[in-house]
Amino acid sequence: MQFNPDHFDKIRPYNADEIQPALKRIVEDPLFPRFVGFLFPEMSADKLKGVIMQCRTTEELQHNIMHGMFQAIVDKTSDGLTVEGIQNISPDKAYTYIANHRDIVLDSSLLGLVLVEAGFDSAEISFGSNLMVSPVISDIWKVNKMFTVFRGGTNREKLQNSLLLSEYIRYTVTEKKQSIWIAQRSGRAKDGNDKTEPGLLKMLYTSNRDISLEKNLGEMNITPTSISYEFEPCDHLKVQEIYTSSREDYEKKPREDVKSMVAGILQQKGRIRLVIGKPLGIDDFSHIEYNSINDFFEKLAEKIDRQIYMNYHLWPNNYIAYDLLNSTNLHRNEYTPSQKDKFWNYIKEKMKGLQGDENDLEQLFLQLYANPVRNKFQIEGGLS
Repeated sequence: MQFNPDHFDKIRPYNADEIQPALKRIVEDPLFPRFVGFLFPEMSADKLKGVIMQCRTTEELQHNIMHGMFQAIVDKTSDGLTVEGIQNISPDKAYTYIANHRDIVLDSSLLGLVLVEAGFDSAEISFGSNLMVSPVISDIWKVNKMFTVFRGGTNREKLQNSLLLSEYIRYTVTEKKQSIWIAQRSGRAKDGNDKTEPGLLKMLYTSNRDISLEKNLGEMNITPTSISYEFEPCDHLKVQEIYTSSREDYEKKPREDVKSMVAGILQQKGRIRLVIGKPLGIDDFSHIEYNSINDFFEKLAEKIDRQIYMNYHLWPNNYIAYDLLNSTNLHRNEYTPSQKDKFWNYIKEKMKGLQGDENDLEQLFLQLYANPVRNKFQIEGGLS
């Protein structure tokens, strides 16, 4: 199945001839010097501007600027990034990385960092239209291989946008031979539950119904991908949002997503682990027994979740939270008393700026860190 590239102008990243004008707008934005001060303190804004304006392609920009920027973020705000599963993929193929989603910017960007370090091309990245909060933010996204996922609209608009997105992803993977990253669900997992939306998988399928279901999805090279942070990015903001939305109609404040993006980048994250799972092929889909098309996608979502859960690295904080939440010492061998005290003090400090019932907020905080333990061990049949 072939697509007309012009069909995707509404959602695609910038083309080659659009890169230089966009970079010019970025470096002339008033916020540019502040951006430089945090990420490149050893370099003046004028010098970085010169380096950026020498870039003619997205590839040059990512290799010369973005790669170093995200490595700087890892160096400054974490205790290191470790990677597993590179052997599961090949530079000669394009993949649809379906990933758990914990941070607006870093989840996909760190995958890009890992791929480039391993000699692969970086992936195109999906991002919600709600994150296009200003022209300069949109420019930054689009010069970095990001394509738009439109949120909201009428039912007709949602259907049209979903089909366009499905067609674009298939075109990118099968014709451009370019990998893509897409979150397993709409929005970040704010409660620690990484669960794939069956509707996302059904969306991928809709762009080519002329071939079998197994071949349709097989050509997408779906690859479950897991990222885990020792200290959850924006944990306190996620807890506050869950608490507030459970008690009243929650509506995000203006620029709240920007606040989360900045907080996720700046927050100390401890250790980070990224695992690229095993791509799913036609045989994986053929072995799914189902009663209806909806049943198939629900079971496929469970298959993807299984890889994401099993590859999610559980840190001492996760085990501590599970034991505290359930008043048990089941996992006492996974952490020390000192680590338990440190994590408990961390929660107490983070809760100081939150509004609401202290006990309820505390429970939500613990659930955020404990749910990955429950999910992983339910897969193994070890916890209830």
